[in-house]
Amino acid sequence: MTDITWRKEFNYKTVPVAAALSKIPNGSTVFIEPGAGEPRFLLDNLLPMVESKGLKLLFGWSLRAAPLLSADYSPKPAYFYITKIQRDALSSGHIDAIPLNISEIPLLIKKRLIIIDAALVQLGPPDAHGQLSLGIAVDITRTAVMHATMVIAQVNRYMPRTHGSSFIDFRNVTYFVKESEDLAQIHPTTVNTQVEKQLGRHISHLIPDGATIHIGQGRVPTATVRECFNKKNVGIHSTMISDWAMELIEAGTVTNLEKSIHRGKVVASFAMGTRRLYEFMDDSPLFEMHSADYLNDPQIITRHERFVSISGAHKIDLTGQVFNKERPIEFFSHIGGIGEISRSAIHAPGGRNILVLSSLDNQGESNIIPVFANGEGLLLGRADVDYVVTEYGFARLRGMSLRERSLRLIELSHPDVRSELTAAALSRHYFPASTPLASLSHGQLSPWIYNQTRDKLSVLVRRATIGDFDAVLSLYNSISQSELSNRFFTNGTNISQYIRDSFSKESRFTFIAFIQNTDGENPAGLVEFTINEQNQGEFALLVSTASRRKGLGDLLVRTCVEQARHLGAETMSCEVLLSNSSMTKLMGSLPQPWQKIEQGNSLTYTLLLR
Repeated sequence: MTDITWRKEFNYKTVPVAAALSKIPNGSTVFIEPGAGEPRFLLDNLLPMVESKGLKLLFGWSLRAAPLLSADYSPKPAYFYITKIQRDALSSGHIDAIPLNISEIPLLIKKRLIIIDAALVQLGPPDAHGQLSLGIAVDITRTAVMHATMVIAQVNRYMPRTHGSSFIDFRNVTYFVKESEDLAQIHPTTVNTQVEKQLGRHISHLIPDGATIHIGQGRVPTATVRECFNKKNVGIHSTMISDWAMELIEAGTVTNLEKSIHRGKVVASFAMGTRRLYEFMDDSPLFEMHSADYLNDPQIITRHERFVSISGAHKIDLTGQVFNKERPIEFFSHIGGIGEISRSAIHAPGGRNILVLSSLDNQGESNIIPVFANGEGLLLGRADVDYVVTEYGFARLRGMSLRERSLRLIELSHPDVRSELTAAALSRHYFPASTPLASLSHGQLSPWIYNQTRDKLSVLVRRATIGDFDAVLSLYNSISQSELSNRFFTNGTNISQYIRDSFSKESRFTFIAFIQNTDGENPAGLVEFTINEQNQGEFALLVSTASRRKGLGDLLVRTCVEQARHLGAETMSCEVLLSNSSMTKLMGSLPQPWQKIEQGNSLTYTLLLR
């Protein structure tokens, strides 16, 4: 079609707002483009005629309060996603809610199980070929446009032109209304608490270089982005993006160069952020916008290597069930894509899903609770949870038994509620009463230390608890009988009983090292430290056979020295059999001024700490 032909038809279809809206048949279901793309000018002009025309309004997710219609008006406005702004209207019965995963909405529209008589959308100005861009809101809007009986489009010069599947041909629009207004903006929150900084720090250590990330809404993205600038070649495949995506691109963290598909592109379904983000996206080849059913398609997600999904959660019980809130009405507030994204992420090669929550809510109540009495507000079942992060660290629950996951979650809870959670777990027989639980009482003793060995291995060192029993046992089982004899100066030690005894003693501290890789965290070594009443410390070291000659022993000893000083030790020592050549070699290579005394068949190394 020639330029003059499409312009003539475009101009013919451009009418005043009242003329366009008057053409909507009485009793129609009217779809309103969601999020920051919501055509506010069209909606403001439509609201006064909703009741007289008997219209049903169908919202995706709106940044505005629910419309004030008569209390007895029916049909009520319906929402696919309820935010805080509309919760009171929902609880009072003024609006309705349709619980669906976001990727299912386009499918139901295509099948006409959700019928749209008229769609009100917002588009950027047409290009030289008569194509108009949906800009920042492709998600479910593109499908609504293609399957609505009537489409009324607000043409807004402030809507950025985006690439991907965002383009709509002028022939798909029934009427155009020209009205330019600023798009709704969402300003990023400032990370201003130690809890948020710790959340971001822990999350960042679960994101490998070259990962493709999906980040949910809320404070999680803000907390994460501040700690991810040191990552390399990160990619983005995220239902929603905000200013965090722009910041990571500008920092050089996001290059998308190692993505398995859509290499070099940020792929998203909708954007909500500041004006600077919208201007940054305008006609940028870095961004591709696609429909939500494509973004969240498991077959698309699982094609990505190292796909990491990061989502916020509010409550989790000790069995691993994730809930939004305890109030039933808030069941709807996070229906979106968390379930399908999380389930798909763990099936991607090297993929993982991460659920993030602070240990306490705004009222000081624990976000880790014993058990939920019913299924209201369930976001993820026990089998769907992979990693859980609080400010006290992270734990991988996937594949863990009820015993292991309840102990792990107690470790991640606030120290003030650990006794209560332990009692609740014992009453439900999640672990036996004979379990040595002294190690669960510690809270702030530098529990998470991230470092690298001289071979640039990414290593996590933290204080072990009884929840690490299996990992500690696997380390002891990884070495030979002769090495066990060197470690204990005797044969026939009952290792299981020894580990249980260690965790039952308040004066004994075990620091365990995990080598991090895309498959998870593999236990690689440990150092055990005991301090007596005279503030004299003693330590013993173990490194698995597979993890030796990589600098891990040196890292563990340095960690032990730091923690010994923190605990107030004045000296620390280590007794080594002369036959233990690997340990004598390690101690001889350490930079600290260790004193060495030979007695019989052993050497004692001592370091003054004060």
